[in-house]
Amino acid sequence: MTVNNPKTGVPSSKPGVYVDANIHGNEIQGGEVCLYLLNELLTRYGDNERIRKIVDRNVFYVVPTVNVDGRYHYMKDANTPDSNRSVRVPRDDDRDGLFDEDRPTIWMATAASP
Repeated sequence: MTVNNPKTGVPSSKPGVYVDANIHGNEIQGGEVCLYLLNELLTRYGDNERIRKIVDRNVFYVVPTVNVDGRYHYMKDANTPDSNRSVRVPRDDDRDGLFDEDRPTIWMATAASP
């Protein structure tokens, strides 16, 4: 989201403030902080002189969730200390032509079997 007061200049003429969060799927607090910042800038602009000045002087670029897929999986999937934080690639763990329907430990147990 871009927050700018066009009456005080176009975004390209102002210092930019870039804020992003939730780079890793399980770092959800930063996304909430971004939403809080946006709420403060947008709802308090008219009655808080300090906020009005920083919005008039700057342009804010706020990305609350960089890793949308990671956040989705963090919220949807079971999470343990061993949960994967890297790229999620579908796997056919037991080589039956179906992907991600088995737990990874099943493949380890059957991998040595003929």
